[in-house]
Amino acid sequence: MTAKNWSITDEELETQITNAKEATKKSLLNTARVKSVYCTKTDEQSIVVNLSLINGALVSFPVHLVKELKDANEISLKDQWISHSGDSIHWESLDFDIHTEDLIKRVTSNNN
Repeated sequence: MTAKNWSITDEELETQITNAKEATKKSLLNTARVKSVYCTKTDEQSIVVNLSLINGALVSFPVHLVKELKDANEISLKDQWISHSGDSIHWESLDFDIHTEDLIKRVTSNNN
């Protein structure tokens, strides 16, 4: 089997690249992608995790709603990083990774 020779003009290539960039931008805005994560202490014992999403939404939840985070302190909760695409969060000292959409589903469901 032989490969076909493909021929594309520079203009067609530029159009395809532009279309791909626009499709990616729309896709990112329609999925839960994290821009930043920070924690706030609400009282002596309660900590809230705050997610700022790329689409402008804010999601906040008390740590006790996520079993892997419920015993974490402020220092360990600050020891996190967000994947390049924003689709997951990793808490280094807790050795815990979670997909952003899964995290949001867990904290908004009745059976965490």
